[in-house]
Amino acid sequence: MEVTRQAFYDHLSHKNAPWKYQALADEMMKIHEEDQYNDCYGRERMYLALQQRKDAGMLL
Repeated sequence: MEVTRQAFYDHLSHKNAPWKYQALADEMMKIHEEDQYNDCYGRERMYLALQQRKDAGMLL
């Protein structure tokens, strides 16, 4: 493999870091699990559902 030494050490220092979008993914899974018909949410409907939660103060 042709990886620079710096890239290798950067990878080692970040490999155990939490995913920066984990909180958002958790909220999306909550919306998905709330109702059996939420499994067909596309990008726009999920965005609107997240916005409604944010406006209602239910989002992190």
